[in-house]
This record gives sequence, structure tokens and C-alpha cells, in this order.
Amino acid sequence: MTSPDRDYQDKIQKALVRAIVFESLDETGVAVIRSGEVITSCLTVIAMMAATSDATSSPTKTRELCGAVAKRLRSMIVETKKGFAEDGAPFLVVHDLEPAAGPLH
Repeated sequence: MTSPDRDYQDKIQKALVRAIVFESLDETGVAVIRSGEVITSCLTVIAMMAATSDATSSPTKTRELCGAVAKRLRSMIVETKKGFAEDGAPFLVVHDLEPAAGPLH
């Protein structure tokens, strides 16, 4: 397995964040980012990318990949929350008073 290209990874991550912010701008120029929809959209893209990978060439490999991704995601969430607690989030967070049904929709 080759090591990840961090420069490419950073470039793609920045492009994704820019696209999310741009597509979330309201008529006043404020980005209203709906996390449930963004998460579901990102999962759809991840599924599309994973479906073309050898890492999902069998049900066993697919389960292994999903397990590894879930473990890494949990770790990334913990680290991100820790950073936000220490340094503050880099954006204002406002929770909807009437959230959509379910954590992902």
C-alpha cells in the first residue's frame, strides 16, 4: 500500500470545505451549513469513491474498510472537539430549534 499524498489530501479537503461554504451561502452572504445534509452528501461521495476501490472488492473487505473508517472518524471527531474546546470553533455554531428527523437524513 502506498503512503497517502498529504498535499493532494489537503488540496481536496480545502476544495470540499470551499464548496460546502459556497453552496451554503444565503441571500445575505452568510453560510448556513446544515450538518446533517452535508454529512449525508459527504457519505454519498465516500461511497462512490469506495465503490471503485479494491478495498471494497468483497463483502469482507468492505466490512473491514467500513470498520476502519468508523474507528478513524470517531477518533477525528474526538480530536476536533478537543481542539474546539481548547481554541474555539473557527466559525459560529447555531443549532436549529427544529432539527430534521434522525441524525442523518
